[in-house]
Amino acid sequence: MVSRDSLHRRLRRLVLGHRRLLAGLLAAVAVGAGLQVLRPPQPEPSVVEAPPASLGARLGAAHPGLVPIPVRLPDAGMADLLEPGDRLTVLATDTSGAGDATSAGTVAVADDVLVLDVPRSGSSTSAENGVMDSAAGRLVIIGVEASAVGPVTNAAVRSVLTFSWDH
Repeated sequence: MVSRDSLHRRLRRLVLGHRRLLAGLLAAVAVGAGLQVLRPPQPEPSVVEAPPASLGARLGAAHPGLVPIPVRLPDAGMADLLEPGDRLTVLATDTSGAGDATSAGTVAVADDVLVLDVPRSGSSTSAENGVMDSAAGRLVIIGVEASAVGPVTNAAVRSVLTFSWDH
């Protein structure tokens, strides 16, 4: 049987003989433990939800066969008269001044247009002072057939738009 003293001496020699290796291992363990403590907590796993569909995509999906188009009416009060679901004829008037009042050139650019949405007033502000400017008009989102997209957008850029209700 090995005496306790003998065992103690053998262990001491083993440790002293490998003291650099043991010191390195203990230093590595200390560094690892320190890094573990300082590491930021891992975020909780979560379910990633798809972003909500855009307004145009939602309106287009709700009204197949129609293309949603935002158009600006020249007076916010005109937009206040509209409600989603109204059927309109979109009219465009050339205001270039190249003619008298009787030949101003008002034309129907799209018939049987569906009003899809009338965004809240206050969405249009004057760039200079941030105050509501009814002269700047108001956006209305209408649904038109694909064949009317070009004429309506062209008229919206080049003319003043107005409407008449369809019965």
